[in-house]
Amino acid sequence: MTGRVLPLVIDSATVSLGGLLGQGGQGKVNELRSVGGSAAPGLVVKRYLPHVPINAGALTRLVAWRRSLPEPDRAGVDEVCCWPRSVLVNADRAEGAVLPRVPPRFAFLSELPSGATRTLLRELQFLLARPELLARRGLPTPDTALRLRVLARFTAAVARLHRHGVVLGDVSVKNVLWTSDPTPAVYLLDSDSFRLAGTEPVTPQPNSPGWFDPAFPATQNLASDAYKVALVVLRVLAHDFQTRDPERATSGLGRDLLPSCAPRSPRRPPPGPRGRLARPARPPSDRNQCDELEVRGPMPETKAKLLPFYLVIDVSWSMDGENIEAANDIMPQLVDALAENPILGDKVRFALIDFSDDAQVKLPLCDLLEPGLQLPGLAVRGGTSYAAAFRLLRTEIEANVNQLKADSFSVHRPAVFFLSDGEPTDPDQEWRDALRDLTEYDRQTGAGFPMYPNLIPFGVADAEPRVMQQLIHPATGGKQMRMYLMDKGNKPAEAIKAMAEILVSSVVNSGTAMAMGSSGVVLPSGSQVPAGVTAYGADDDDFL
Repeated sequence: MTGRVLPLVIDSATVSLGGLLGQGGQGKVNELRSVGGSAAPGLVVKRYLPHVPINAGALTRLVAWRRSLPEPDRAGVDEVCCWPRSVLVNADRAEGAVLPRVPPRFAFLSELPSGATRTLLRELQFLLARPELLARRGLPTPDTALRLRVLARFTAAVARLHRHGVVLGDVSVKNVLWTSDPTPAVYLLDSDSFRLAGTEPVTPQPNSPGWFDPAFPATQNLASDAYKVALVVLRVLAHDFQTRDPERATSGLGRDLLPSCAPRSPRRPPPGPRGRLARPARPPSDRNQCDELEVRGPMPETKAKLLPFYLVIDVSWSMDGENIEAANDIMPQLVDALAENPILGDKVRFALIDFSDDAQVKLPLCDLLEPGLQLPGLAVRGGTSYAAAFRLLRTEIEANVNQLKADSFSVHRPAVFFLSDGEPTDPDQEWRDALRDLTEYDRQTGAGFPMYPNLIPFGVADAEPRVMQQLIHPATGGKQMRMYLMDKGNKPAEAIKAMAEILVSSVVNSGTAMAMGSSGVVLPSGSQVPAGVTAYGADDDDFL
């Protein structure tokens, strides 16, 4: 919409949307083709998911604030972030925001292991990842000089926003973009989640796992922004996604970050325009207070952490045809997803097991991006022995975890994605006993299997919902898992494709969270589950 200022508020009925560009935990982003019949080049629409609470007044305030700036200041804000341009409403209810599209220089075309090409955003993870992780993807490693210049641009961008009293809130490797084409620059995403100091945000400001400020565990402000800026600088210099130890930065630069990294005082210096840390006080309107935390020195180094995943697929005769074809497409999709996220390269391992009358390890636990790795194919055979699958799983998990520990890894509890299209052909007690041997453990007595996995069942076609529901583990407590079932009327092959999306999303989100210092399996929320599949808990009583 060149040369034309968009209305402050736009009725969603007047917009024409293009294809889906991306989606996350809060909303979906589509290309914006036109508004009121007029072309709208260079813009996108972010529509919030139904479960996301939206503060319409806060969103309107952000849009109006940008418009109130003098032209030089407005241009400066637009240069470094995708500030919302208009509020999208539906029946007088705020539904989303119109945002600028990411400038092309912050993206690059990548050839994935499957041979497909995809345009990827040049996220901070591509600046932070260790050289060997980038090399496996055929990506160049930014040298120290370039990283320092990008970091200087990043600190200057945050300082520019802070001078206007803008609180970023969330900072992570996924919402900071960078480029060196033609000169180093940065671009901040999720600007609709920013807030003006002293005001409420559009949506609750999240903390990406591993990026919270210990001095402000329950709130976000200009001081916590400064802490996260210091973490960005530190982690990029150290090639470490998790460290908070200033000594890890190269060339002694980490020592200069100590005032901002240490969680001792909420009165930290904000970022300066040249990557150094100045000490002006925060604006009075944003002086959120909290108890001071005792500084105990740098965080100790820990073992490298791994999260093992096991995909277990039913290959009984009933899976023949397009169902087994859809199942064979899961692993290539997963490899491509890992290739898009170098942050995951040294955090997850994956194994493939199939089962019918027996169970077989088709791909031992490994790094799926290992050069020269050949993915196995699945072929149908025999019946549906759940017991065989559970017994082999226990054997493999125990051997794999022991080996990883012997190799000096810290191993998170494994996750098992179990896909079947039918009921077990074993005697009822046999498969139940095998399941019990795999999942039961008494912490008080030590009886059972201490390496028990998180078990997430996927049911298609004739899989019995009540049986699948009994496979969920843990079924209770704060970390209970879910199962995913094909909706009635859907085709099994289509449901398997949808479940592949769930699996890929879970692996990427879990691995990313772990790389940032969190742990455990992250399953997609209800609003993120693809059409044709429904998520259920162990206590859902929808099945008769």
